[in-house]
Amino acid sequence: MRIFWIMIILSQILFIGVVNSSITVHASPDNGSLESGSPKYIWFSGYEWKVKSGHYAPGKNEWRADNAWVDIDGYLHLKITQQAGNWYCAEVTSLKPFGYGVYQFQVISQIEKLDPNMVFGLFVYPSEEKESNKDNEIDIEFAQWGKLDAPRGNYTVTPDVYSFPFSLEGNYSIHQFAWDSQQVQFQSFHGHMPAKKTEFGNYLYIPSDYGKTAPVPPVRVHMNFWLFLGDAPLDNEEREVVIRSFKFIPYTLSK
Repeated sequence: MRIFWIMIILSQILFIGVVNSSITVHASPDNGSLESGSPKYIWFSGYEWKVKSGHYAPGKNEWRADNAWVDIDGYLHLKITQQAGNWYCAEVTSLKPFGYGVYQFQVISQIEKLDPNMVFGLFVYPSEEKESNKDNEIDIEFAQWGKLDAPRGNYTVTPDVYSFPFSLEGNYSIHQFAWDSQQVQFQSFHGHMPAKKTEFGNYLYIPSDYGKTAPVPPVRVHMNFWLFLGDAPLDNEEREVVIRSFKFIPYTLSK
């Protein structure tokens, strides 16, 4: 844990100014819409990301490239929209593969008030370069999975899930996990300066069969906003989540 907090302090120093990157790149002259079939790429927090479009898992979701964009402040927006009775979701995937280290996401949204059918995910999934443990992933998800009384916080190392209720103090929050070859330490904080006194979520994943359940590097980072089972929101309202920044601090110290 001591090394973990050292890495968190370093993250606040190493990544100052990263969040102001706001270049959006399109692969074609059009707007990267669902109908175009052309890949869309964006630049966010110092990395390039591919935006999903088309019909893909999970569930029966349609993914629309227009539903993910970076604003002039460098913040990433993911939106669930409706058009002519059809619902569309958003996801971005890093082009860069990553390894062991601290993965941190700064969010500006009232994620505790999302519709019960909406899922906001921040996770890593094995990249195509690695075949072993290819179906395992590490997730931070805010969702009730269609159940009104379910807790909204979910820390997952497939297939194990730790769920917890929470209530935010404002719109700002940080969610992160520290991942190495032996364990995954999840944490969530109020505000955008992680500290023990602002922590509202904490879970240490270190089972006896860790080598079988945890993914193996390299992985790619995903951020998505989708509908559980493809079902429309219960309130039939569009929603948006905003990610201020993504930060990755690789482990360079032995444990």
